[in-house]
Amino acid sequence: MPQKMERSKLLELENIKQQYKVGFGFRNKKTAVCLSDISFDIEEGQTLGLVGESGSGKTTTTRVVLGIEAPTSGDVRYKGKSLSEYGRKDWKQFRQEVQAVFQNPLDSFDPRFKVRKILEEPLSINNIGSPTERREKAESLLEMVGLSAEFADRYPHEFSGGQLQRIAIARALALGPKLLVLDEPVSALDVSVRGQILNLLHDLQVEKKISYLYISHDIASVRYLCDKIAIIYFGQIVEYGSTEQIFEKPIHPYTKELLKAGVVTELSDNVESVVHEVPSVTDPPPGCPFADRCPVCTGACRAKNPTEYKEVEKGHFSTCIHYTI
Repeated sequence: MPQKMERSKLLELENIKQQYKVGFGFRNKKTAVCLSDISFDIEEGQTLGLVGESGSGKTTTTRVVLGIEAPTSGDVRYKGKSLSEYGRKDWKQFRQEVQAVFQNPLDSFDPRFKVRKILEEPLSINNIGSPTERREKAESLLEMVGLSAEFADRYPHEFSGGQLQRIAIARALALGPKLLVLDEPVSALDVSVRGQILNLLHDLQVEKKISYLYISHDIASVRYLCDKIAIIYFGQIVEYGSTEQIFEKPIHPYTKELLKAGVVTELSDNVESVVHEVPSVTDPPPGCPFADRCPVCTGACRAKNPTEYKEVEKGHFSTCIHYTI
């Protein structure tokens, strides 16, 4: 029987906490805890899905992963080296190897630039190739994402939403990244186009051996694309496991509510209990932040926030003290 190939960890987040001072003046400042003890890792060629409602900490996690913000405490490691130890050369390599694709690509394109310049720009900034080679690379990138090379001489406003997202993916691939951070990449697209983009991402991953951090509120797309899933609520991971484990054996009550809702929103009409506001980040409750929405909440839940992970089965973790499968 062939041995299972071991994958090395590409990205690791360990006990990440992110706090901000908010308010006006010096005396009235409050501390907002947006991330609390976030830990996960992404292996080479693997996709991790980060799922949660608006305000749960997904965007802050994205900024920490991309190195846009340094965490208040904890450690982010890429290829085994902490970002806190990075020098100028390290950051240059990191910026090339870790790219992002966002929800609305039109907002990240300069409307004055033709697609050719948009795709050539990362190569030009990093002094990669001659003008002719960059031109050819831009056309090959378009073909890689299923668009004609002739589109290179058009402006962004001339494309549909799905075509724009393909162009955004092409630009992210220009420097040969090892990790793509996909922040709601299909949520603004029509349902029929979503499937095409997801299939494209899947095929590119197989071909290029790229790792993905896939952030989404669309449960169906998460199930299709992801190998592992981290459920985030109020700035902490409440459940973590393989896609099969999360969907077939959800543990945390919050996870169960999200799966019932199908699409995660701030206020869902599909599930009665998902109608309460997320607690204030400047005035968090003493116990579990999900307590007011939880159908199995007890006094113990309100007394102390359960942050310790319990491994219910191999590779499947939850913070809930009343876990059941």
